[in-house]
Amino acid sequence: MGKRSDRPRTYDSVGVVVLSHRQEYLEECLESVRSQTSLPAAVIVVDNGSSSDARVSDLAQRMGFESVRLERPKGRSTARNVGCELLDQCDVLVSLDGDDVLLPRYLEEYVRHAASTQADVVYGAAELFGTETGVAFTAEERRRHSDLRGGNFIPANSLFRREMWRSAGGMWRGSWSRWRCGKVGR
Repeated sequence: MGKRSDRPRTYDSVGVVVLSHRQEYLEECLESVRSQTSLPAAVIVVDNGSSSDARVSDLAQRMGFESVRLERPKGRSTARNVGCELLDQCDVLVSLDGDDVLLPRYLEEYVRHAASTQADVVYGAAELFGTETGVAFTAEERRRHSDLRGGNFIPANSLFRREMWRSAGGMWRGSWSRWRCGKVGR
């Protein structure tokens, strides 16, 4: 593992990658991105080879976002990587599933926290809604699984530095444990 740079990290430009795999919730997800108190520099919706590609691209365009369609399903990690690669102008990335809904100050607060701590990744608890309710990824769960060997306990809607994503070789199934090896956070 290489030495950590003393050069200040930048958190100026935020990009959001949204996977469209839960299309019944996608509009609500995109509306939560569009309603942020601190708007992202770019948003891309990735259609992972669904059979309803026109609906996804039409919705993204109507919301003012870009979209890209993979010709056939390649898995969520590959789809996220495609979106992250297309947001090469952004310092910080947020990856969302189509059924995620962000609170209005998510980007503002997470970017502020990342910048003040110089963290590579910022994530918090997730509140479940719909058929399941309650809070997932609580402080106790994070303590119990703090080394991530028990599996992926970082929610998909984490904020992370693009450079960290790139140096980890992108995402793949179970890639959060690879990120652990690269010092997630400070």
